[in-house]
Amino acid sequence: MAERKAVNKYYPPDWDPSKGTVNQLSGQHPLRDRARKLAEGILVVRFELPFPIWCQGCNRHIARGVRFNAEKQTVGQYHSTPILSFRMKCHLCDNRFVIQTDPQNAEYVVTKGARCKIETWDPKDAQVIELTGDDTKQRLASDSFARLEHHVTDRKKAHAAETELTQLQNANDYRSRFDYDVLRQVRKQFRVAKHKQAEQDRANQALLKRHSLALTLAPEHPDDHQTAKKAIALNSNKTLQNRKHQVAASPIFQPPQPNSSSSRPNASHSAASQLKATVLKTSLSPKLRGPSTHSASKRR
Repeated sequence: MAERKAVNKYYPPDWDPSKGTVNQLSGQHPLRDRARKLAEGILVVRFELPFPIWCQGCNRHIARGVRFNAEKQTVGQYHSTPILSFRMKCHLCDNRFVIQTDPQNAEYVVTKGARCKIETWDPKDAQVIELTGDDTKQRLASDSFARLEHHVTDRKKAHAAETELTQLQNANDYRSRFDYDVLRQVRKQFRVAKHKQAEQDRANQALLKRHSLALTLAPEHPDDHQTAKKAIALNSNKTLQNRKHQVAASPIFQPPQPNSSSSRPNASHSAASQLKATVLKTSLSPKLRGPSTHSASKRR
């Protein structure tokens, strides 16, 4: 507002307190532009929307909490409480809408130029206190048994809430009392995890250095051992199957091949032949020597 901008006020040289205030001397209202329609009973105030609305001029949504320069005036009375009307202009178009107070229901009502956005919600979901409705108030005022039941229900709710609050307070006291023990356990867990990680890093570095690898090893998974065993078994099965196929496809009688590997069977065959000849010669030598010896004795 304009009156908030002026920090110091100018007092002319010919002014004295007998002439009134500075505003009276200059012929200006203390509220300045806000009081330009004060003769019509209208005062310009800063009004904040209490709920979201839809403007009927541009059909756009205006959120709750948006502030406007509203023309405030009294349009009626509810007993001794005045009914106030706030007329303001939409900031998105040239439409003007009016919101009035409703003292009977303790709320605001849109009367012209806009419509209120209806939002329903459950107090339990919003975690707020559920207020007593008008019907319940009338029933409690007229029915004594209903008032007694309502009082008992309130006592049960209070006891349940007190129990929950007591549990929360006890838990908070326990945490604050044994804070050192909790921190000690946490630090111990951190140290154990740090030592395990250091040992794993040293083992990984030794493995990489032994195989001359420049890689980053991923953390070991419990299923890695089973996966490696399955891979080794599958590889061995494939090798065995290939060997079986080779044996089945090769001929039963293979001719000797002139290579270095065939020289050994030939050498063993010749050695066996020589051994056989020697044995035969030894076994037949007495028969051959017998007649010759007898003839030699006769000759003598």
